[in-house]
Amino acid sequence: MIKKTALSYLFFMLAFSQTFAIEIPLSGAVERDRENKTSILFVDMERVFTAHPLVEQYKSELKNFANTRKTAIEDMAKEYKKMQEEFQQTSLKIVEAEEKKDEALLSELAARFEEIKKSLSAKKEQIEDLSKRTKDELSRMEENNSLTVLKEIETVIKEISRKRGGTVVLEKQSVLHAPENYQDITGEVIKQFSQKGAK
Repeated sequence: MIKKTALSYLFFMLAFSQTFAIEIPLSGAVERDRENKTSILFVDMERVFTAHPLVEQYKSELKNFANTRKTAIEDMAKEYKKMQEEFQQTSLKIVEAEEKKDEALLSELAARFEEIKKSLSAKKEQIEDLSKRTKDELSRMEENNSLTVLKEIETVIKEISRKRGGTVVLEKQSVLHAPENYQDITGEVIKQFSQKGAK
């Protein structure tokens, strides 16, 4: 689900770092930037990502998908439990038939026993397969959703950077030192997404 998990945050930070330079400017570097008139912009990616209007939508979609699959798995588990009960009952009937030396009934119960045994094995595989596929699909959906949000964020940051004449955009949480007149564009990025969402 789209949420502030370690996996999601690590993923979008990795993707973001491939596009924008993540630097830790030291005092000397900042002075050189001032001399060269380098415009440094800062953005709080965690705040921007969380505030993106698609995040809640994707979160809801993932939740619905997960709940649907959970219900399907629970229904299969109920079927499996009933089959187990029938398996146990058939085992008891086989013991009784052996005691009575009822060969005809014993043959019939033995065939049913093997049938249930195969069905149990198949049902167990179905449950395990659906559980695994659900985890994989949820993971892929979350990654794809995160990429979609990141691409939109990247586009907006580039637009704002061009308007501001920015030459370097840094992730705010990664910076240890910055000039006093730095420009934090986090609010502007969030505002732009808010305006798009209102249309």
